[in-house]
Amino acid sequence: MDSYLPILKPANWEGKYSKLCRRFYAGDIAEDKNPLVAYGLDHGEMIEFLSKELSDEPSTTIHEKSLANLKQILSDSSGWTVADIDTIVPGALVLSFTGYFYSSEAVLSSEILQHAHIKLKARSLIVSFPMRGVLYALSSNVDKKTLQEFSIASIAKYYQSGDAQISAMIWNVENGAIVGYLAGTEDIEDYIKSQTLKKQQEELSGTEIREVISDDVDGKTIHLIFYNDNPELLLKSIEQTIRKVAQEYRGKKLYSGRITVAISMTPNLVINHDNLVDELDGMIPFISEQLEAMQLGPDNHKFFRVSYELIEIG
Repeated sequence: MDSYLPILKPANWEGKYSKLCRRFYAGDIAEDKNPLVAYGLDHGEMIEFLSKELSDEPSTTIHEKSLANLKQILSDSSGWTVADIDTIVPGALVLSFTGYFYSSEAVLSSEILQHAHIKLKARSLIVSFPMRGVLYALSSNVDKKTLQEFSIASIAKYYQSGDAQISAMIWNVENGAIVGYLAGTEDIEDYIKSQTLKKQQEELSGTEIREVISDDVDGKTIHLIFYNDNPELLLKSIEQTIRKVAQEYRGKKLYSGRITVAISMTPNLVINHDNLVDELDGMIPFISEQLEAMQLGPDNHKFFRVSYELIEIG
């Protein structure tokens, strides 16, 4: 049996241009609001997404096989449980389907959604999957205030989840199937988005960042130099800046695909040297793998390659 699996991705996923995928919701919805269902082979530490050009089987066949494989993977799950999000939606019973990398994809299973109908004793549901690894469900038979609180909590999780985010939309379910989405959440999303961006800018504002471009044999290399005495804020700044730069230079010609990160070692960073190196040794390869998987590299290179070095001051 082919081990294709469905993987939910956000609407703005860069891989949609080269990887096999379909729209999550087939109804009328703005393209930038509709998440995607991609397909891949799970190799444990990484997912090999199926390419549009290299897919020999019809997409409908791959979709059906992936759903069958998903059902098998999720068959051992403990099912729906009371969600932590319930603390943000006082008095309402909110269920969550978690514990697996593919828990969000449970929304593609009519059988699992039917279980939520039964557990909530509801003919219609409200569901969300703001980030990877989680699916929330709530009876639609709730008051306006509860519905608003559920929307706020779900959308906030979307904007707080970084690269794990999938969808900020709230979806309507009937008889185990997605039948539409909740309208009128635009103001909530705009507010949460603005607050998230404001917080990110505040985190970056404490970091001095210099960008230098050098000419190498195989093209231009991007050098990023960071200065911040706070290790936590420094790491956040590095991650956000790498992703921002990768997006900015994506597809441009004459670039080698290399990004180097240089960190000015302040006295406080020297004291926290070992912890800082441990964090960087985990973060830098992880970001590189993600950029490679998303094919964010310039057009003459498949992917950006990221490395780092520590620079002594004085």
